[in-house]
Amino acid sequence: MAKLYLVAIAFAVFIQSSRGKRYDVWTKTTDGSFHRGFGTNDNVFISVTGIKDGKTVETGFHQLSGPGDRFEKGNLDKFIIDTSDVGKITSITMRREKAYVIDDKWHLEYVKVGDGGIWSKIDYGDWIDSTGHRMKVSSCEPQPGTKKKNGYCEDLNECNENPSICGVDGKCYNLPGTYECLCKPGFEKRDGVCKDINECAQPNHGCQDKCVNTVGSYRCECNLGFKPLTAGSKRCKNINECQENRPCVSPAVCMDTVGSYYCKCPDGYEADGPHRCKDVNECMTFHECDYQTSECVNQPVGSYTCKCRQGFKPSLKSPRLVCE
Repeated sequence: MAKLYLVAIAFAVFIQSSRGKRYDVWTKTTDGSFHRGFGTNDNVFISVTGIKDGKTVETGFHQLSGPGDRFEKGNLDKFIIDTSDVGKITSITMRREKAYVIDDKWHLEYVKVGDGGIWSKIDYGDWIDSTGHRMKVSSCEPQPGTKKKNGYCEDLNECNENPSICGVDGKCYNLPGTYECLCKPGFEKRDGVCKDINECAQPNHGCQDKCVNTVGSYRCECNLGFKPLTAGSKRCKNINECQENRPCVSPAVCMDTVGSYYCKCPDGYEADGPHRCKDVNECMTFHECDYQTSECVNQPVGSYTCKCRQGFKPSLKSPRLVCE
């Protein structure tokens, strides 16, 4: 229990009515950061006033009590009071039974009152009848997340005021005095707006070859000449183009390589583009025919023959065609 000589309570009071006669009350005692006080052993009472059916209704004072130490340094204490329905809350009054303090003032940081979605938040100021240990709140100045309406600070529904506040890829949830953006998968909140996550900029995207960022997601692509190891896999394997596509035209022979392939021409042929071969005219380049006794005749199958000139005939003594 707090010592009797401690001074100056600071309260944050939340009052929210539900159906019937039930109110929730939260009190926040200062932690001493702003004022000397730490807590109190005094009995604390609260009264709520409102307007119902055009008439002023007051609950009368109810003691805020419960198990354990209350109003200790830094405590957030929660209470429930069952009382008369005051309608629209217009003010609250708080008092202590007696004062074990040096300073008669209560140093509230702020008071926040809620009823039916309408909230009032009042920063600490000079309270009426402070020497009698009473504080009353009957007006407010707008705080962030609220707007003034008929003398009250009504919660500002940012989601209705600005439907695009979270961006097209986020959903806005209104909260008392603020709001929260819930982003879709693949998005994150930056500068208060849901924006696409560039998974490819993360070191754990897992793509072996190429990572391609998309709106709300990403995909892995393989380099040219490779394909996914399995459907949907982030790993890649070599494509055997010679088996899958058969790109070379006979008599060219397909030769597979890692990530590519090439078409190889047999002897007597030369490349005619990347996939075809054409006959080499040996008679126009290199041949072994004796031009004095024979002439070179190109064959369309990658070879040539030597044809004896008039007055000469093939010799059977040589393995190659020789004329004599």
